[in-house]
Amino acid sequence: MPVKSSPLTLFHMDFNFTCLPAPYIRGWLKKLAGMGYTGILWELEDKIRWSTCPECVWPEALSKSEFREILDFASSLGLESIPLLQTIGHGEYVLLQEKYHSFRERSDEHTCYCTSRPEVRTFLKKWIEEYLDLFGNIRYFHLGGDEAYAFATCPECVRQAEAHSRNQLYAEHIRDLAGPILARGVRPGIWCDMVLHYPAEMNHIPKDFVIWDWNYWSFDQPNTRTRVWNQGVINKDQLTPKIRAAYPSIVDAAGDLVPFYTADFLKNAGFDVILCSSARSHGDSVFCPDFEVHYQNVAGVARKTARAGLLGQCVTSWAVRLNPMETQDLILRLAPQALRHPEKPVPTLLAEIGSDLFGIDPAPFIQATLALGKGFAGAGSGTTGIQWSRGKDSLPAPPNYIAQRITTLEHENPAELADLREQHRQIARSFPPALAELAAFLQTAPRGFEYIEPWLSAGYFQVQHAWLAGLIFNGQANPSLIPWAQHLKRRYADWLACSETPSSAAKNAGLVYDCLIEFCATQK
Repeated sequence: MPVKSSPLTLFHMDFNFTCLPAPYIRGWLKKLAGMGYTGILWELEDKIRWSTCPECVWPEALSKSEFREILDFASSLGLESIPLLQTIGHGEYVLLQEKYHSFRERSDEHTCYCTSRPEVRTFLKKWIEEYLDLFGNIRYFHLGGDEAYAFATCPECVRQAEAHSRNQLYAEHIRDLAGPILARGVRPGIWCDMVLHYPAEMNHIPKDFVIWDWNYWSFDQPNTRTRVWNQGVINKDQLTPKIRAAYPSIVDAAGDLVPFYTADFLKNAGFDVILCSSARSHGDSVFCPDFEVHYQNVAGVARKTARAGLLGQCVTSWAVRLNPMETQDLILRLAPQALRHPEKPVPTLLAEIGSDLFGIDPAPFIQATLALGKGFAGAGSGTTGIQWSRGKDSLPAPPNYIAQRITTLEHENPAELADLREQHRQIARSFPPALAELAAFLQTAPRGFEYIEPWLSAGYFQVQHAWLAGLIFNGQANPSLIPWAQHLKRRYADWLACSETPSSAAKNAGLVYDCLIEFCATQK
């Protein structure tokens, strides 16, 4: 397959936490191709009937023949397909199965594969071969490798990391796994974060690997704060000589923090880079994305990709956040447009895209979604059954989870609890008028109702759920709230069922609401 001269524009189709019906997938492939995307990054997880690991397969998973038809359809639309198989961290759906407990890095942790065990590599290489057979003629294969929090913590991995280095241990694992991929003339790739924890050790990573550099917080302008892997989020005053030496591209000539500086660092080190933004990520509500954060990030990544001459860009959309892809539509359209027109200001691009969709000035729609698109406690990770353990395991929250979380905040961080309560008071005032503004826009727009309606549905849930969560986190919950919460759960499951298979929608609605309902039942 010839190498394209223009940068790739990819969309991340994530099946973690959600099972998507084949007609729904085809509909989105057609839409994405029409927007100007050139390929799909497929994170399939347990939603294909795999032979290598049949124990992990979701009951409503697609057969291989069904998915091959989807791949053929994508190809007919001009969309390149790239598989993603997690091979270090995020192995929850495998490592929770009793048969594979011995593959864990630690016996008490079910997210990370042990990279020192030969049987793990044998298993993963067999699965890679199954992926390669399924996908056929491809150019790239993503081996995952991000957020492997337990990496190099078992005694043998610790010994190897101390004898050599963590990046060398990491690189030895991925080089071995890449054997079947390279043998077929396909380029392997990995996420950036684990290896960028040790930038001085980047020489251990082969240059034929593509680095997928994910950055979901920067905008295309000088940043007041930025993330340094292994250091956390810092401001300009916290830059140390050591950080400057490790990342010469982190500041510009004026001494300001450079957005997306790691892409420059990786390219200067000799790697091909795919810079990744996000239309759905941490901090979002389960009903809609944070429009303000994501539109600026997606456009910024596209412009950086164009200006820096990177291999491509990828808009990730993490299904663990649950908000439907329809609420991300306007954000998604920015990536191809900003890549084509990096000289245009982002507000201009957004206005042009919105005007084309709605036939009128989109400002009222944008203002309403800016106000409505906010995450809050009780509607996202760590304050519902979604990622209560930080993993992507879909396990329901343990008994008394919400009660224990509130009690912990009361005793250990009362300031944070006070902030959460103030947040609920603010959104209780701001959400209803924003929803009314959105409804008024629907009455005036001559077209584009299919783009407005998902936000009206999301706004309904934002208003109702924010009030319910506010009562819970302000100590005003009681059993009389249960019928209302159960009603919202049914409505939410029905809404999710427009984009997910029935069991997937029911499971996810339970993850959001069940621990809140349980909390209400225990209050007097």
